[in-house]
Amino acid sequence: MMLNSLIRRGIRIALAVGITVSSWLGFYQSSLALPEPQVLQKLEQIPMFLIVAQDGNLVLINTQTPQGSDTSSGRLVIFGAYSDAAKMLDLLQKNSSDLAGKIKIIPLAFSRVYEMLKKMSQEEKKMPPITFFSQEEDMKAATDILQQSGKKVDNLQKFGIPLFFVTIGKNEEFIVKKNDQGNTFIPFYMTLKDAQAELEEYKKQFPDRKPEEIKIGVVPLLELVQVLLQKDEEALKIMQIIPSEQQINEANRLLQNTKANGSQ
Repeated sequence: MMLNSLIRRGIRIALAVGITVSSWLGFYQSSLALPEPQVLQKLEQIPMFLIVAQDGNLVLINTQTPQGSDTSSGRLVIFGAYSDAAKMLDLLQKNSSDLAGKIKIIPLAFSRVYEMLKKMSQEEKKMPPITFFSQEEDMKAATDILQQSGKKVDNLQKFGIPLFFVTIGKNEEFIVKKNDQGNTFIPFYMTLKDAQAELEEYKKQFPDRKPEEIKIGVVPLLELVQVLLQKDEEALKIMQIIPSEQQINEANRLLQNTKANGSQ
């Protein structure tokens, strides 16, 4: 992939200011925003992981105690990493023998998660509380980055799933990249590790820049989705959320296992 150009500060300001989402799914679409199908297309390649019963029903988890529980007073937990979902699955089964062999992990594209939760929020029956669970090390790193830059961490703590991006210069410009097919994009990474690799690459490509001028920023995934639904700026059209290779591999493995079991 090659660097294409810098994009100026307008869209950066939109992310820095942030959009306060009144509830966990306070999404509404502006008539001036990107069409919802375009937003969903951006979310299609992002795998999430859910714990469900063998019949496909969602399992609610009590996250208020050390032991997991699938009681009706629990929360719907959506995991950004398979490893965290696997730990919770083990915990649930160890603490409730009735669940052993009766629950499983499934991958679900974030576009489908969004549509599912949007539909649930529109139904008359009470919707369970939602938790988006991100890996502890990425949440800690994201919190540190926000605090060090003088930004609030409220939305990150509320919504979870941080995205990491790299900016350059005093005006915090995004770098527009070009992939092998010639398409331009602005990358938002789901892991700090991938953003750090990008950071080091930029430092090599911009040797005239001071190291402190090339830095990593953070925005919660749900906040970026809200921006996409509310604003129509050219830069938004080329923003691309990039899951980790491990996320993709685990999601593909689960899908292949499901197909193999279904064909038996």
